[in-house]
Amino acid sequence: MSGDRIRMALVGRGPQLDDLLAGLDIRSHFLRLRVSHVVDLDAAPGNRELCRRLDLPPPSPRMAALREGARPGLILARGLTAQEEEELHRLAGPATPVLGAGQEAFLQNLLQLMEKNRALALDSRRLKEIRRQLNLFVQTAPLAVYVKDTKHRYLLLNSHARHILGLGKQDVAGQDDSQVYSGAGVLWLRELEQAAMETGQILCATGTLPAPAQEIRAQVTIFPIVENGITTSLYGLIEDITELYEKERKLHKVDEQLDETQKYLREVLENSRDMIFLTDPDGSILSFNNGAVTSLGYSRQEVIGKPADSLCETPTEFTALFSKALREGHAVRYEARFRTR
Repeated sequence: MSGDRIRMALVGRGPQLDDLLAGLDIRSHFLRLRVSHVVDLDAAPGNRELCRRLDLPPPSPRMAALREGARPGLILARGLTAQEEEELHRLAGPATPVLGAGQEAFLQNLLQLMEKNRALALDSRRLKEIRRQLNLFVQTAPLAVYVKDTKHRYLLLNSHARHILGLGKQDVAGQDDSQVYSGAGVLWLRELEQAAMETGQILCATGTLPAPAQEIRAQVTIFPIVENGITTSLYGLIEDITELYEKERKLHKVDEQLDETQKYLREVLENSRDMIFLTDPDGSILSFNNGAVTSLGYSRQEVIGKPADSLCETPTEFTALFSKALREGHAVRYEARFRTR
């Protein structure tokens, strides 16, 4: 043995050994195996050169070379006579397996298993590195981030998340939302996390978090961590939108009040006994209240969209004052005579 690598010997005759050497990519396929002995009973010059190119020991023409140096743990043999195979088994001893041409299928299965084991080991190392980088991101990112397992229990809560939720240095590992939020469940958040686990998709939702310090309005984005097709954990990104939510709520309330005021003004204008009509900046009539209909005798259908100065006995005076009002931005009061129907 050499560390955790198994020594292997290759034994055969010229062409058969040549095929064995050429058909084996020693470096990529044998993984934890190392060729320690090569025996070519025909001493073919081509095999010596091939061993040199593959960085293998130079071939020996004698089977007895297998007893020189550290003994191999596995022997591959090709092209031997029955007598030579018998001698090889005697030299190998009962503890060293000898794989001949008839055991090709066994050897291929062995190599495939070793390849799969190596791939799994590489994946495992890669996943560990990804997990390490993710945890580093959670701890150092200027964002509020938490990590939960698939049973909705907290694994990690970074300092920014603790600050937003008002948790201080409280240890939350292994706790669920009802424990972190003092008995209050957060159904919308649990449903969001469950949906992310089931679909494997990144999901986002907005709701209320009953933090110990004060209730906050939060937007939460859930990132499911999937390993080998299975969700193993959840990463949550919390954005405190309480201030924005309050501003939007106040703005909505102001909009409602404006709507009510406009509705009231429209009713006052519509039902006033005074003659009131509205125009656009070009002077075209937009509205014509009941007072105007009664005073002038025109129906709304007759005047809507027409120039307002067409209702005046002196259109040029109205046009001049209308332009002045637009230019100076304030009301202009004057007397005018209107034409009735």
